[in-house]
Amino acid sequence: MAPIIKLAVVCILVGAVLLIGPTVGFSQLEADRGVTVQTATDDSAFLEITDRSATASLSNAVDTTAVYDLRMASESLSENTVDTTLLSVIDGQGSPVSATALETVPVADGTDDVSLLVQCVTEGGIADGSYTLEIAMQATGSGVTVDAVRSTGTPVPISCGEPPTDEDITVIEDEPGNVETTGNVTVENGNDVNGDVSGGGSVTLDNGASVSGNISSGGDTTVSNNGNVGGGIESGGTVTINNNGNIGGGITAEGDIILTNNGIVNGDVISYNGNIEISNNGEVRGDVIAHNGTVCIGNNAVVTGQVIAGQGTC
Repeated sequence: MAPIIKLAVVCILVGAVLLIGPTVGFSQLEADRGVTVQTATDDSAFLEITDRSATASLSNAVDTTAVYDLRMASESLSENTVDTTLLSVIDGQGSPVSATALETVPVADGTDDVSLLVQCVTEGGIADGSYTLEIAMQATGSGVTVDAVRSTGTPVPISCGEPPTDEDITVIEDEPGNVETTGNVTVENGNDVNGDVSGGGSVTLDNGASVSGNISSGGDTTVSNNGNVGGGIESGGTVTINNNGNIGGGITAEGDIILTNNGIVNGDVISYNGNIEISNNGEVRGDVIAHNGTVCIGNNAVVTGQVIAGQGTC
């Protein structure tokens, strides 16, 4: 009986190896038969997932913020069939709170990319704070279903409070606190905002104007000559930093980022769907990343971190 027992053990071990070894290959080979594929890493051959929680925030009940980008890496998948579910919301003390106060919304851009947005369901539905969000994602296509679950790498600041005014705001004298509107914001020459500036449209700092905190804009952001921002900039459009502009934090933008002569950015410069241009003598004290665009660096410009360009450098 000893030889038979040994043979059985060998068969079991070989069977285990066969089951464990080709799991990924099986998913790829059998995808056209309707097999569900579970993504294991963000650089999956089917679905690429980029965590954007480090720059995400909800400031009021009508605000939205992108927490993930999804790219359909396989032609078998369709950006128009992405479904998402908010599974849990964890507060700063590690305790779960009701997930019904928030919802996830996948928004396709027509180029195989999907931005996964989070928004409030009702005003005041959740206490102000920073929360870790666990989200289930599913992308389907021609005989393929890809499922993934992610928890945001960085807690997301969330407020579902009363929305701001929808009127354009022009700061004509020093402002002691935050400035917030769903319209446009302009800080006129030489004036200072001692706080954050949030505009649903464009945000413009005229020559010599300054903001001690952060800038968030749904549209373009322009910092004119000798302008200063104490924090970082998050923009839904193009960011332009003119001559001698100084940014205390990093810059993230959906569109182009242009840093003109002698401008300084004390952080990473990241464009998700545009190009990045750093002109002569500009300085970026961090990484420069154009996910889907080019990076151009002028004479005597300095970048202390990595340069990553989805469409190459010039």
